[in-house]
Amino acid sequence: MAQFLIRKNASGHYWFVLKANNHKIVLQSQMYETDAGARKGIAAIKRDAADAVIVDETHKHSDRETNLDNYVD
Repeated sequence: MAQFLIRKNASGHYWFVLKANNHKIVLQSQMYETDAGARKGIAAIKRDAADAVIVDETHKHSDRETNLDNYVD
């Protein structure tokens, strides 16, 4: 099961990572001042990623958006 892991650095700032089922980190967040801020960041990812599209910026004239459903195994 994928997991969000909240971490804290020596300066007291929080961030989170998302680990996939294979235990590899697939996302690392920005730094947050508080644990609550990191938790809100996780909630935003969970909410917004459901409707995310792929915008391929590697092609010169690409403005196509692709629904992620096309890439789910």
